[in-house]
Amino acid sequence: MCSDLLRKFVQRSGTYRHAAFVPVDGRVECSSAGPDDPQLDLSNSDMVREFMQNPMTAVTAMAQGPVSRNPSWSCCSPCIATANSWA
Repeated sequence: MCSDLLRKFVQRSGTYRHAAFVPVDGRVECSSAGPDDPQLDLSNSDMVREFMQNPMTAVTAMAQGPVSRNPSWSCCSPCIATANSWA
């Protein structure tokens, strides 16, 4: 359900090529990637580690995106789980 929502978000946006929810362990289970695409593991990503240590809304340029392997932008914003909902 989460991945379906993100796939629809990307399809409708006209701006984004990929979207993902990255949990604190860096192992992505919810993304806009197709069901046959490999699961994204960002647990060794310096950017994810830095974000987890200092969570803030940020836009970062990357020489090589983790999905496309092309120059990319990363838009990050922290989410907080509270009693079965996200804020």
